[in-house]
Amino acid sequence: MMRMIVATSQYAPEVGGVPRLLAYFTRHCPSSVSLHLLSVQQQPTAFYQTYDAAAPFPIERIAPRRA
Repeated sequence: MMRMIVATSQYAPEVGGVPRLLAYFTRHCPSSVSLHLLSVQQQPTAFYQTYDAAAPFPIERIAPRRA
């Protein structure tokens, strides 16, 4: 089994081209790929809960780093 980590600053359910493209890519990965997604949390945690719970792979949201 191949393992893949997708790291991004934007991911669905956020609106925009990058989140939409990555959501399409991850939904259509072959079942032989063990996928883990890492994304920056752009919205409050509650915004992502339903979407992330329904995902067939782990999604980890990390808080943005403030300078």
